Amino acid sequence: DDSSAAGGGSLHFYNSSMVTTNEDGFLEMNSIVSKTKWDHFDPVKQKYKHVTKDFKSGMMQSWNKFCFTGGILEVDVIFPGDPHIGGLWPAIWLLGNLGRATYE
Repeated sequence: DDSSAAGGGSLHFYNSSMVTTNEDGFLEMNSIVSKTKWDHFDPVKQKYKHVTKDFKSGMMQSWNKFCFTGGILEVDVIFPGDPHIGGLWPAIWLLGNLGRATYE
């Protein structure tokens, strides 16, 4: 849901339909150029606002679903497109269980 704290202000509309697993069981997240329009309720102003995003992509959050206490966590990612052409900023984020980076 793009209107949540996780996706607010982004250029993408995050939708769970863009996150799937393939026949080999690998996670696939897709991004496409797709105009998406909806009416977003602003809880502060207590009114609806018309919103349009030009890209649609997937996001997976594991907040409060996985507690990593030590060891090694490995992520193998293939990003889309040519690495020498700027544009989208795909990323992998690993955050602490409280939703913020933790350092010791």
